[in-house]
Amino acid sequence: MNLRLFILCAVFSIGSSSFTFSQTSWNMSLLGQWDVDTLPTRSGFQYNDIWGYSDCYGNEYAILGSPLYIHFIALDQGPVPVEVDHFAGFSTTIWRDMKTYKDHAYAVSDNNNDGLMVFDLSQLPDTVIRTKFTQEFFSRSHNIFIDEQHGRMYAVGTNTTPNGVIIFDLTKNPDEPELISNTVLSGGYVHDIYVRDHIGYCSHGNNGLSVYDFKDPANPVLLGSISNYPESGYNHSSWLDPSGEYLVFADETFGRSLKMTNVQDLQNMEITNLFKSTLLAPDFTNSIAHNPFIRDNYVIISYYHEGIQIYDLSDPENVTNVAYYDTEPDNVDYNGFTGAWGAYPYLPSGRILGSDTHHGLFVLSADSISFTPIEGLTFPEISLNQADTVQICEGDAITLDAETEGDQVQWFQDSDYFEDGSSIEVNESAPYFAEASDGHCTSRSESVFVEVNAYPALSIVPDRQTACEGEIINVEVISNATAITYTSGSNIFELEGNELQIEESSNIFFTAFNNDCVTISEGFSLEFIPVPTTDWWPADEYTICSNDPLTLEIPSVNETLYLINNQETTTLINSSTIALDQTGTYQILAQNEACDASSAPLELNVNPVIVPYLAFNEMTKTLFASPAPSYQWFKNGEMIPKARFFKYTPVSSGTYTVETRDFYGCYAMSDPVEVIVEGNIQAFAGSTSTDYVIYPNPTSGEFIVTGHLGEGTQYQILNQQGQMLKEGILIDNKAINLESVASGVYWIRINDQGKIWTEKIILQP
Repeated sequence: MNLRLFILCAVFSIGSSSFTFSQTSWNMSLLGQWDVDTLPTRSGFQYNDIWGYSDCYGNEYAILGSPLYIHFIALDQGPVPVEVDHFAGFSTTIWRDMKTYKDHAYAVSDNNNDGLMVFDLSQLPDTVIRTKFTQEFFSRSHNIFIDEQHGRMYAVGTNTTPNGVIIFDLTKNPDEPELISNTVLSGGYVHDIYVRDHIGYCSHGNNGLSVYDFKDPANPVLLGSISNYPESGYNHSSWLDPSGEYLVFADETFGRSLKMTNVQDLQNMEITNLFKSTLLAPDFTNSIAHNPFIRDNYVIISYYHEGIQIYDLSDPENVTNVAYYDTEPDNVDYNGFTGAWGAYPYLPSGRILGSDTHHGLFVLSADSISFTPIEGLTFPEISLNQADTVQICEGDAITLDAETEGDQVQWFQDSDYFEDGSSIEVNESAPYFAEASDGHCTSRSESVFVEVNAYPALSIVPDRQTACEGEIINVEVISNATAITYTSGSNIFELEGNELQIEESSNIFFTAFNNDCVTISEGFSLEFIPVPTTDWWPADEYTICSNDPLTLEIPSVNETLYLINNQETTTLINSSTIALDQTGTYQILAQNEACDASSAPLELNVNPVIVPYLAFNEMTKTLFASPAPSYQWFKNGEMIPKARFFKYTPVSSGTYTVETRDFYGCYAMSDPVEVIVEGNIQAFAGSTSTDYVIYPNPTSGEFIVTGHLGEGTQYQILNQQGQMLKEGILIDNKAINLESVASGVYWIRINDQGKIWTEKIILQP
């Protein structure tokens, strides 16, 4: 211990011949503290882990865990840290762990069922939004680590994969972590993990430290391990130095030193130095380190009972203590696991965050250490290739380009989201701007107003485009243009006024001008055509069924034909036949580009077809059709002989329909009904037939078998075990009595000269 800056406090106890020495801090100062004594506790603990975050405005925050909550605490709203928001879990716990990725935070916990929480930090300093709270992947996890370079989150110590790691991709949607691997590791239970460039350093507790290659997350490769080393204990957590050559790991066991480890050869990892804090030495030397973090050549460690400790790693074989701040100065021994839980040394300001299990958040400075600056988040620059106002003609488009350092660009039209991408094409009048994001910070460009000039309106209204010989075409031109010309043949004329008279065959189109926007009309021609004839149209009266339309052949003519219905509706005819299926008066209008002619009327009366509907009686197992003069039943599309009554009892499974004829003589087919007749007892199964009908079924004691019964047709009543209970000769419409038989399910077996038929009978109480 460096005695030059040693602050000595002596506590004298009457009747005692010894002194107890304690030292609060060395080379570190307290900048602020946040501690709420009324928070819920768990097993005497009031706080647990800590992490940090810096927003795009340079504001810095602490993310602190307590038994019930995740707290988001602003460090720059005044001399005292201020809580922005907090979010409760389902229940209290000693262990919570939080990490950040871009503008999101992720939290897990152990020894309860809080699962995974995801937080959107983009609205800071105003608020934090919890976007996900799920047990989909696990209900508890001891720790998570986020490899920000590759956007992967590693969850360890989970209840679903305790002896391995669950890996998520955060790059596609930070609010919805995508599971990409759930892998068991050879080292067993993973207490904590550090990952850089897909290489993971896993603390396996009593099984030591193992290093894995996670480039293929589903198939990790063991690169090396170390379990037999000096002062080994419960391998708790580790951190890699910036060079990637040295790793510091902590054993969460009383009296164990931290290990400075050369990891250049993962097959032969070598511990180069053992070091630990002993503020209570010489009386007590069994201190216990918790979590190490490395920034530059310094390791910042949260120590139970010993606060936040800083060691210089410049000489890997002689690590030296250079600063500390004791968050629990009243401890008199190293009993238990209280004091500093976590540390966070990566804020751009250089402030160091610490969490104490009983005293909450500590905001500290390392007074004699100059860390290499961490560049804070900045807003990406963005500029557009257009500025102010851009003029285009209606129907045209202009490309807007954004130049930015951000990796994502979103465009907005009049403040509404429009499209993603570095460039867009727009064709609507509106202000447009772009926002560029680097995943943390979002910048907005200046707006450019795209003004779409309408092409001049141009409406050409000829009273006809064709005419009979000797007539005149009057053309009205409606436009708001500043000038209009018309072209006839190869000649161009300026239109005076808004009307033009044409007396001979011509091909004409108009051009309207409105500055640089030009509208050109479609051309039209004048042609003299003889009056068409319509003698081929049948002028008569017809009566048909609605499902049997009247089909008429349309001859091939040069005229345009229209069908006129009741002198109101006109429909273009563009086929060789036409089908009429509505009552009304029909005429044909034949039209060429000059003249037209109408046919004599055709009177059509259409009798509506009534489509029958089917109902099925579950008690009698009978199909019923809606009323009609006549019926014909079908099964599977084939006619059932003699089935011409309004009801029909299916005796076998199939698709049934009925065709009816109404009073007008019109036929209609019902929608199909699928009927499933329960299968026969296999031991007595025979061919099925629609020749027999059993009713009623279910029955209370008597039932009748009717159908095409041959002379001497025999029957047997069988139980579910195939035992015969009754037999006899069937007589058409004569009841079979089963009153002496107990209620239940039975079978009837009919033998008509070797033709076997079986059916289920339900006997009710």
